[in-house]
Amino acid sequence: MQPPSNYDDAGLMINVNPDTIYHYAIVNLKNAATVVAGAINAIDGIWQNLQLGWAGETATEAQDFSNKWNTAIQLLFGTEADPQSGAFEQLATAVATAASNYAQAEYSNWQMFESLVNSLNAPPGTPPPPTRNENNPPVTETAPAPP
Repeated sequence: MQPPSNYDDAGLMINVNPDTIYHYAIVNLKNAATVVAGAINAIDGIWQNLQLGWAGETATEAQDFSNKWNTAIQLLFGTEADPQSGAFEQLATAVATAASNYAQAEYSNWQMFESLVNSLNAPPGTPPPPTRNENNPPVTETAPAPP
């Protein structure tokens, strides 16, 4: 696959707001799931009433469809015992985690450049040894500015 002709255009900008993405994942996506669940419950109620009058091969097909329907709903929403196993919840969690990771990466970048600017503007002298500000990821190294 060929990259777009303007892939390295310095005028292009990706503007991402991690707070907005997190909000969409935690609030909007879960609200949408609630709306979808309401519609599915309505369909399920109608379906249950329809099954009462079927017999023979049609009843078998209806039961087969019902089983497949229930499996699909369980995959989408999880079970009552484990709603976290549903695709909606997993998607919301993944997007929220990605937003948090993006925000942390941006903050680490800001810290790195802030440290660089401070080091470049520091008075001459013996630089301190390199330091590590955290032991848990993300880990950043701060090297002293050259004399």
